[in-house]
Amino acid sequence: MLRGIVCALGAIAACLPASLPPAAPVLTGAHDPAPPTATANTPPNECVHGAPTLLVTRHERSRVVAPCQVAPMDEEVRRSVKVFIEARSPETVTQATLRNAGEYQANWTQFGLQVVGSSRRQPTSQSDEAREIHSLAASVVGWPAGVARQNFTAGEEVEELEDPLQRVVDLRLHGEPATMSSSVRFRGSHAEAWGDALIFGVLMTGVASSAGMCHRWLSETQARGELVLSAAAGAVIALKLQGTSTDTEALCPEGARQTGVSTEPKTCTTGEITFDLRWSCSPA
Repeated sequence: MLRGIVCALGAIAACLPASLPPAAPVLTGAHDPAPPTATANTPPNECVHGAPTLLVTRHERSRVVAPCQVAPMDEEVRRSVKVFIEARSPETVTQATLRNAGEYQANWTQFGLQVVGSSRRQPTSQSDEAREIHSLAASVVGWPAGVARQNFTAGEEVEELEDPLQRVVDLRLHGEPATMSSSVRFRGSHAEAWGDALIFGVLMTGVASSAGMCHRWLSETQARGELVLSAAAGAVIALKLQGTSTDTEALCPEGARQTGVSTEPKTCTTGEITFDLRWSCSPA
């Protein structure tokens, strides 16, 4: 039942359902261990003065392996917002306001997550700003917090977290949307200073392709990392991923014949990608 108040995310543990069962017992033995580890130095209920800040940093960097028409990348994007929860259902937050230089309304609807900017600051739907605001909102609004009610065993696959995580990460390669797939497995739980944490191992892959008159390009990535949830409220505390990327180029048969090269794809660039979502008590 709604409490009839607008609560800052700094009190998310109090605003989400309080009748969750005790956290799952501590389990030892990680399934599919992979760096990096997501640490939560500042969980959302620890900030003393005002709402906490939710931050996301993503970095894509690559280097040339062979001459191609694929340019190497070195791009880092950072975005931060303060989040104020306005409405929820028993299973998830359904409405929140996100604030930085502008103000955004995030709503969970029958069509999924919708984020609308104020009339004075409405980013275009394809802009980096719109993408990062949507990514941040997805870690709160529409997030399946009820997953914390379940009792998992070490190594158990948690399919209900796969699509929500893909909304949060919103993986793109060379700025283009990637076709994503993911796997989430429970690793265990442990006590933090702020409460019990549920730890999940995450594997995420992405593919993006394009073509010219006689060229085909394929970008692929695979990233591993860790998701930390609050056992008490099911809220996202931290998510960190790190992986590798590869770009390949292939010629059509006619182009290969004329230039005397193979039609087999050749590697153009290799690189790394990182994704880091976390909380801070610093201003946005």
